[in-house]
Amino acid sequence: MFSLKFLYDCTDIGFSSYGDYWRNMRKVCVLELLSTKMVKSFASIRQEEISNLISSLRSNTPDSLINLFNKIFGLQML
Repeated sequence: MFSLKFLYDCTDIGFSSYGDYWRNMRKVCVLELLSTKMVKSFASIRQEEISNLISSLRSNTPDSLINLFNKIFGLQML
């Protein structure tokens, strides 16, 4: 039940078994989503998010604790 609802019956690239479907999904990801053109198209968004992270870090007082894991993990979820 869990795999049907939350993992799309294990048909996405992260959970599917190796085979024709997996190879086709990998090809789509590499050629379409991770192409040089697509990666470059998001450069300004990445730069803005890094600037926001740095501003957030600078706004903390020198003696305050910062949870870098949460801040960096938040960047990866974009």
